[in-house]
Amino acid sequence: MNIWTIFSDSEIFKIEEELKLLKEKKLQQEQEHARLVEYEKQFLLESDAVIIAMLHPVVKVMVRKTLVKAGQTGLKVGIYMGIRTFKRQAELYALGRKQVNGVWQVTNQKEVVTNALPGYSWHNHALAADIVMDGSPRPGLQPSWGAFKDANGDKVNDWTQLGEIGESFGLTWGGRWKKPVPVDAPHFQYHGDLTIEDALALYKFGGLDAVWERVV
Repeated sequence: MNIWTIFSDSEIFKIEEELKLLKEKKLQQEQEHARLVEYEKQFLLESDAVIIAMLHPVVKVMVRKTLVKAGQTGLKVGIYMGIRTFKRQAELYALGRKQVNGVWQVTNQKEVVTNALPGYSWHNHALAADIVMDGSPRPGLQPSWGAFKDANGDKVNDWTQLGEIGESFGLTWGGRWKKPVPVDAPHFQYHGDLTIEDALALYKFGGLDAVWERVV
């Protein structure tokens, strides 16, 4: 029995139209993905791909699009840091500090690079990336944390432009942070509605997978 005989002509027409739309949508998605792949070959460094591969799947897409869009606007950028281990976080937190009677105290503010203890940085959960300017035409990323400038000559300072690009794809930009948290222009993160306290509790219970399952 032909399955189409159980539908009226109008129903068949509607089904065919819906199938057509689905095919067109799939084709558009495939074309968009192909364009993104080509753009990535042009604008992403090999080191970027390695770091991106270790990020949360949702963050991967946001960061990739940010890098490609930045490249299209004339910004030369690359990822300096993605996921960071708890051990490395502890090492960074200790810079410019020492423990006195079990309490951390700042001894040299100029050496302080983070205010986050191990587990309290979104880098520790692969939900953040530090994107920096590439300060040299030499091969590979030559990180530059220089002051706000307009290297691509479009009358918009580069860090602000990069921050706005990241925000347009759903990332939170550290350049918007206010005191007591210092501005962190290279920092981008996404964690949905998850708090850092929740993330740390989930990590202790089920590792990175438990954290990632909560981020949509």
